[in-house]
Amino acid sequence: MPEHAQMTVEEFEHLEKHAPDTVKLEFIRGKLKVKPMPDQRHRAIVMWLLTQCMQQRPELLLYPEQDLQVETYRNGRAYADGALVVFSEPMNGAYQRCPSYPFGNTVQLPAPVNITLETEKLKDYSN
Repeated sequence: MPEHAQMTVEEFEHLEKHAPDTVKLEFIRGKLKVKPMPDQRHRAIVMWLLTQCMQQRPELLLYPEQDLQVETYRNGRAYADGALVVFSEPMNGAYQRCPSYPFGNTVQLPAPVNITLETEKLKDYSN
């Protein structure tokens, strides 16, 4: 367990099992984070992305509302609104490319995904 960790992964998993249904807990870089459950806006974004994937690459799958084991040796837990493998160039246990784009940009996802996302529509879902 890292020196700065608030608790062990096992302690987090016990706490997470007993959390109220209105929140989802995450454990990232040794810190506990509380995340509200996805609302209609989040669900609409996931559905938009799912539609884009199905139109361009129907063989790809987008997995909504996934519990993820993250960080080196899986010592973290995250709750993603949706998951699709878009980081690229893995080297020494870390992805070298982890791009982020603002709403409205055209985003070209690299191989093996190879789809283009016109994200202007996502502005409708932002605060």
